[in-house]
Amino acid sequence: KEAYVKRGVAYYNLKDYEKAKSDLDDGLKARINTVELYEYRGNTKYHLNDYQGAATDLDKAVSMGAKQYETFVNLGNARFRMENYREAITNYDKAITAGKADALLYNNRGKAKFNLQDYKGSIADFDKSLEINSGYDKAIENRAEAKYKVDDWKGSIADFEKLLASGRNDVEIHQKVGSAKYTLQDYKGAAESLDKVVQKNVRDKDVFRMLGLSYAAVGNCPDATKALAAAVSMG
Repeated sequence: KEAYVKRGVAYYNLKDYEKAKSDLDDGLKARINTVELYEYRGNTKYHLNDYQGAATDLDKAVSMGAKQYETFVNLGNARFRMENYREAITNYDKAITAGKADALLYNNRGKAKFNLQDYKGSIADFDKSLEINSGYDKAIENRAEAKYKVDDWKGSIADFEKLLASGRNDVEIHQKVGSAKYTLQDYKGAAESLDKVVQKNVRDKDVFRMLGLSYAAVGNCPDATKALAAAVSMG
C-alpha cells in the first residue's frame, strides 16, 4: 500500500503529475489516510489546474497538521483562482510565517488584497515584492494600479512609466498616465500620453475631452479644437 504513495511522491518530484495523481488515488483507495498523501495529492491537483480538488485535499492535509510552505502557497493560489480572496490571504499569511516568502507570494497576496479593495494593504505587499525583486514587472504593474486607485497620481505615473520604459505599449497604460498627468495639471505630458491613446483608434469622449483641454492649456488651439469637437460628437 505504501508503495503507491512513495511512487506517487516520486512522480510528483519528477513533475509527472498525471502519474502522481493516479498512484495517490490508488493509495487512498487502499485506505491510506496520511498527511503526506493528502498534501501531495492536493499539490498534484493544483498543478493539474483542479483548484477545487486541490483545495479540498490541502484543507484536509492542513487539518491533519501539514505545515509545508508549498502546501500553504498552493492552497492560497487555489483559493485565489476560485475568487475566495480572504481565504487566499489567510493561507498566504501562513506561507509567509513559514519563512520562505518570495516576490511572487507577496505579489499574489497583494493582488488578493487589491481584489478586496484593500488598496493600501496591497501597496505594502507590492512594495515588499519589489524589495525582493526590483524588476518584477507584474508587481510594478499591480502597484501602479493600486496607487491609481488611491489617487497617488505621481506614484502611479512613476510605476506605469517604468513599464513603458521596459517596452510595454498598452493603450490602458497610456490612458491612465494621461489621465493622471491631466489631474496633476501636467498638460504637456497629458497631451503626449493621450495622443498615443487616440493614435490607437480609441474612441472615448473623456480621452478626447482631456486631450482637447490639455492642448488648449499649452496653446495648441488647432488640435484642441479638433479633439473637443470629437468629444462633443460622442455625446
